[in-house]
Amino acid sequence: MPRTGTPGAADAPRHATARRRGRTGALAAIGGAIGGLAPPPVSLTPLALLVALALLALAWRTADGWRTAALAGVVWAVIGQVVPLSFVVTTVQRFTDLGVVGGLAGLCLLLGVQSLPWAVGGAAHALLRRRLGSPELVAFPVAVLVACSLPRPFGWTPASILLDRPELVQTAEWLGERGTSVLVAAIIAVAVAVVPRSRSRPGAARVTVALLLASLLLGGLDRLGAARIASLDATAGRTVRVGLVDPDAPVHRRSAGPRDPRVLAPLRRLTIAAERRGAALVAWPESAYPIALPHASGRITGGSADPRAPGTRAPLLLGLETRDRRRRPYNSAAVSTSDGRLGRPYDKLALLPIGERLPLAGVLPFLDELFPNASNVSPGSGPRLLHAPLPRGPALRIGVLICFEAVRGDVARALAGVGDGPDLLANLSNDAWFRATTEPRLQELLARMRAIELRRPMVRATNGSPASVVDAAGRVRARRTGPAPAVLVADVPLRPADAPRTLHARLGDGPTWILALVVVLVTGPLRRRRAHQRT
Repeated sequence: MPRTGTPGAADAPRHATARRRGRTGALAAIGGAIGGLAPPPVSLTPLALLVALALLALAWRTADGWRTAALAGVVWAVIGQVVPLSFVVTTVQRFTDLGVVGGLAGLCLLLGVQSLPWAVGGAAHALLRRRLGSPELVAFPVAVLVACSLPRPFGWTPASILLDRPELVQTAEWLGERGTSVLVAAIIAVAVAVVPRSRSRPGAARVTVALLLASLLLGGLDRLGAARIASLDATAGRTVRVGLVDPDAPVHRRSAGPRDPRVLAPLRRLTIAAERRGAALVAWPESAYPIALPHASGRITGGSADPRAPGTRAPLLLGLETRDRRRRPYNSAAVSTSDGRLGRPYDKLALLPIGERLPLAGVLPFLDELFPNASNVSPGSGPRLLHAPLPRGPALRIGVLICFEAVRGDVARALAGVGDGPDLLANLSNDAWFRATTEPRLQELLARMRAIELRRPMVRATNGSPASVVDAAGRVRARRTGPAPAVLVADVPLRPADAPRTLHARLGDGPTWILALVVVLVTGPLRRRRAHQRT
């Protein structure tokens, strides 16, 4: 039988599929490129992230299957994180022998791991739309929730990147970081739903309606946040004056020996300067105290090992290393009082991969040679608060978040559940690892979300990067500028003593997941029933 039909007619569906997939990939790539301008180092505007989310929603909507949607999520996430994660190349070069090639390989590996949750989010979007019949207004926010909930090294979310406009994310005290990201995604989905699904370009009227609708919803969210911030300012409690010390010490200064005057002398000098400026509490960065102490020492002996200069009275919040009876090291923090006593330490719970522990090191011994500067730190046994006596009023309850723990909402919530919860969050970090990169700016941005979720102020004592004071609304009240070594002294507004724990501190992300599940189970069958009635 001779072939019938016009030449190439059989290839038309294939070409149409290729064009549709190309359009999906282009939307994801453009969205990722725009979204990468929102976080540091560019920090263009939060609007860039909103545009990036809208383009991701369009890309997922045009995908012809779960594989295409998953690939679109990967493209969007990889392109969007190349610039923010570029510090990885410099860091790998600085602390390993792998060179530029190793740094680029490390960046590519990290980008791959970081993009996997968004691939799963894209697949979930396709499943919700095609299998369960969920409308776009439901599928996109739920897919964002799935992507934001999966573990990855840098757990940022759309909400955390929007913190340059803190009014937009004040709902985190009720919904948390992930729930607020879902809320923002729902607003974006409402605007995108106005854009037609046909091949024709959207008319000016539809685009205008979409932009107006998104502006109204985001404006309402912004006004709600502004009103909440105003109420927090009106009900602020007492203030405490805190001094944050930055010795600007190299990462491996400890190897010089604890009795070397270059180690403790700058710390003592800056502590004296902080007390002269009225600091009632002085905080040192992570691992600033150079001597490994017994885990239950209870006291620091005097002389060259004493962190205190003669005459200083304010309690010291020390970042230090402790060891248990089996000589296992812990990354710890403890409070030293004027009589030489050292309170029971808090031990870091969430260890940093590569920097503090090598995943699969027991299975792959060559990792020890590739990363000779990696430590073998033991995790703490559980959350606990530190107590610092003040000249007036009750002792200050401090919830310590060591280094990258500040970007982990689960660790902060665990601290909020201890006793009456903390009065103050303290993020102690050694940023000399990332000197002259944008990582410290990125970490500060992500850490500020913890202050909103728990409605507690945060102080950040850092080594090698600007220290800062963040209030309970996530705003930076003070930040050190100028060359280090230096000390930042600022008044920290505390919440009233009777301020209750936030809804998110009590319930976490449970309500968000329950609501998402209920909406999926209700809207899918309802949409299918209406479609059947129309047919």
